[in-house]
Amino acid sequence: MLKKYVMLILAMLAFLSLASFAQDTEAPTTKKNEEITQIEEAASKLSKNMTVDEVKQLLDEPAGADAGYYSTNLTFLTYLFSGKEYLILRFVDDKLTEALDKNDSDLLLTEYMAKVADFSILVNNEEMPVSNPILTVNGNIYFSITELSELLEISVSFNNEKQRLEFATDVPINLGFMTKRIPEEVDRIPDYISTIVPITRAEKNKGITQMKEATDKLSIGMTIEKVEQLLGKPTRAIGSGIYGTLYEFAGGEMLILTYFDRLDTISNKGGFDLSLKEYKATVEEFPVFVDGKEIVILNPVVTIDKMRYATAQHLAKTYVPIEDLAEQLGIMVTFNEEKQLLEIATIK
Repeated sequence: MLKKYVMLILAMLAFLSLASFAQDTEAPTTKKNEEITQIEEAASKLSKNMTVDEVKQLLDEPAGADAGYYSTNLTFLTYLFSGKEYLILRFVDDKLTEALDKNDSDLLLTEYMAKVADFSILVNNEEMPVSNPILTVNGNIYFSITELSELLEISVSFNNEKQRLEFATDVPINLGFMTKRIPEEVDRIPDYISTIVPITRAEKNKGITQMKEATDKLSIGMTIEKVEQLLGKPTRAIGSGIYGTLYEFAGGEMLILTYFDRLDTISNKGGFDLSLKEYKATVEEFPVFVDGKEIVILNPVVTIDKMRYATAQHLAKTYVPIEDLAEQLGIMVTFNEEKQLLEIATIK
């Protein structure tokens, strides 16, 4: 319904001479950044339940408005930014309920549901299994920052002092692919990488594949006896042995199974409960820098609550929208709908 409304509004706005913008094959990065920044600044002034008049006082008159098209209690305002980006505000009974960008992301929200993607990943024509699940948020593909770092062999870190996420494409990971841990004393979100045991990509891929094959055999509610019939005896028990067991695979990968009478959670070493198909994604406000330069992205950086019963902040994991970062990271991202395949190619 909303898409039909967008088409109607755009048709109504033909007099604004947008043809020159349509002729551009690709807006310059700086121009696009300006447009996205304008949207973010506009959205930052808004809050739920504002009236139409209150919004107009803050953002001036909209490019288009419609009331009663679908229902007498609905009102829509449309704001255009440089003719390419737009913001649609939805009001119910004169109260603001949504502020949607062209990707249908509600900019008033601070939390989303992130869904686990089940497609395969190709990097420079080589299939790459991943330790942490690839997620989709509002139809946008999100990668864990450490997963992205390892796949592209680039440096990523979180600057605690400046509270910002930093990528460095000219600082490759030169110690091989490493096992990771998130120290318990860390009370903030980023993925901390520590060099414990250098491993090869082949060994890492083997371990991830073994872990996935084991996970696919399991289902929540199984008895310990049934799990051991399928996977064999665990590497070791955790706690009393009734609470949990651990299975280790190549390259330091592992499964951690917890039981409350029966199998309750299936987690990897990063703490992701792999039995879940959705995770809560929390919008983060910190900026993103690539090679020392701040970049503007349309879709937000989010952190994922990885475990079903997690409460501590350090159990969250940072995720970024890969397509928004593609140009700055020197990659081309293509999704093959027919084959359900995400293809990543380095272009520099």
